[in-house]
Parts: sequence; structure tokens; C-alpha cells
Amino acid sequence: MIPPATPGGVCEGGRNRTDNPTYRRALNDVFRGLPHRVSLYDVDLVLEVDSQFRAIIEWKEYQKPYNAFYIPFFEYAGLKKIAKLAHAPLYGIIHQCEDYYVIPVDRFEDPRRRDRQMMDGKQQAVFYPSEALKLNSEEFRVHMRGIATGAI
Repeated sequence: MIPPATPGGVCEGGRNRTDNPTYRRALNDVFRGLPHRVSLYDVDLVLEVDSQFRAIIEWKEYQKPYNAFYIPFFEYAGLKKIAKLAHAPLYGIIHQCEDYYVIPVDRFEDPRRRDRQMMDGKQQAVFYPSEALKLNSEEFRVHMRGIATGAI
């Protein structure tokens, strides 16, 4: 069982949470100096049903409405690779206030065609609400069950 998170990016017991930037830096340091190109990808969710991958999901929580949704570009590119290898569709899901935005991401799209924006010194892939299905809680439940059963 994973200990519950506490403030400061540390779980009870003192273990770093994996979404803590310090944890990622420490993992990157493990591979520093290797004569190979190494990338670490943070995959939020993998939906597997009856031994079949049904979806690769990047999950974001937004506290207030925005005109666009952002995924770090290196994560977007890595998630596309993983979705291709898993032969599974890729989705960005944004939970914002009471709504869920489900964005189907074409795992074969040319990344050069995706809008980008620099934020905090990092390149972000930009997704717009017009690309998403906006769903309430019950609609989201039905939609996700449809993905799980192969109906969507």
C-alpha cells in the first residue's frame, strides 16, 4: 500500500512522492553520464482490460478554467511512443472544477504540427477545449466505461 501524501511532496514515512521534482532529479542523476540517450516518462494511467491495453492517459487537475490545456512537450512525445507500442489510444484528461475534458490524442500525429508554448522555461504541447469532449461526472463515467469495454 502506498502511504498517503503529506504536504511538501513527501509521503508518510518520509519517502518522496514520484510527482515531486526532487524525486525526478534524483532518478535523472542515476542515469547521468551513461553513453546513451535516456528518457524517463511519467505515465499517469494505463487502462488494461482482460490483458489488453485500452488506453494510455495523461491526467491533469486544473483548479480554474483556462483557454488551453498544457502537457510538457517531452511527456507528450513520450506518451505517443508508449501508446504506439501498446497499440492503445492516447487521451489527455483534464479534471477542472466539476467537469472532465477528454482529449483524444492522435498517437500518429506529427509532433511538429502540435502548437507549443514556453512556460516556466519549458516547452508545452498545447491542447484546446475545442479538441475535447466536455463531460460532467456521470457522462465521464459512462464514457470511460465505453473505452474500457471497447465500445468507444
